[in-house]
Amino acid sequence: METAKKRESTLVLLCRRIENLAELRAGYGPSAVESSLREVATMLLGCFRRTDIVARLGESQFAALAVDAASFSFLSLTGAFYR
Repeated sequence: METAKKRESTLVLLCRRIENLAELRAGYGPSAVESSLREVATMLLGCFRRTDIVARLGESQFAALAVDAASFSFLSLTGAFYR
């Protein structure tokens, strides 16, 4: 945050919770849940730049932190993150 402030640039934090993991676990087992979460993580990593931070928080939450995100890229980032 300090770097973004010094550079007078934008800082975007997006958070997303993945729904229905309990149902997926009950129907297909824990390995299906882990596989699905890995797929989500791979998709998110493909949507963000190498300089951005994408992390899994807890069992079913993901967050992404993008520094220097221009206003037009903010819309595409949020679109990718929340689809």
